[in-house]
Amino acid sequence: MLNFKATFDVNEYLNHHVTKNENVFLVKYDSVYSPRVRNEMHRINDKNQQLIKEGKKPLVLSVSVDIYYKPRSAKTNALMWTTYEFEANVMNKNKLGGTGVSSQELYENDLRKYAEKRVIRVKVKDVFTESAKQHEEYGHLFDVWPVSESEVDLVVYHTTSFFNSLEMSRWIDMRLDRLDAIDVPDDMTSQLDEVQGNLKDAKMEVMNQNDEIKEVTDKNDSVSIVEKMFSKPLESKAWSDMSSDEKRLSDSDRFFSESQIGLF
Repeated sequence: MLNFKATFDVNEYLNHHVTKNENVFLVKYDSVYSPRVRNEMHRINDKNQQLIKEGKKPLVLSVSVDIYYKPRSAKTNALMWTTYEFEANVMNKNKLGGTGVSSQELYENDLRKYAEKRVIRVKVKDVFTESAKQHEEYGHLFDVWPVSESEVDLVVYHTTSFFNSLEMSRWIDMRLDRLDAIDVPDDMTSQLDEVQGNLKDAKMEVMNQNDEIKEVTDKNDSVSIVEKMFSKPLESKAWSDMSSDEKRLSDSDRFFSESQIGLF
């Protein structure tokens, strides 16, 4: 078994004059893995030549791809927060939501409605310890629901601090839809245009980040079915209607069956 990190870049298809119709999946492995990959390819080729001479079927490569999306940037997160500040200002000017609504309140409401969450049953005495752990690795917003005198369900919401680029792109879509729907006073329309423009720029920045193939594994045992693909602008779909997997993977992901694997 051969494991190595590789990068997917659509531009490499242009550089190598490969069209989508050729059903070839290209990844570029990190240079540190070059000797291992080259030796493995030679070994497989020699093995197959020997099998063919013996009248046997050659080995067929099986490649699995673990997709890694880069973390969202601090700049994108900051621009996302400007939308909550703007929405809060609009609601307060329109006297919606009571005497005053904060951007933090709007953000937490969205997390409870749309974000993924973990429900962890813990002993009451362990709530603080478990909360601190989840705060460091998953999310900063918690709800605690009593189960018994000694146990509670700790609900941890996946906050944007831990989003990857694809998750942030989904969140930006949701925020843009929200801004389109709110009733903005006439004297705030220019500010709305600026906020929306900045957010759209932030989404383009997110989508232009090259996805990295975290690990490619050669198992030498079955026909290849390679999953992945292009970071195109995402299809419009309500966040609340998405499954957990859909939130991680783009609607424009494609499957290449029985693909040839290009390694260069």
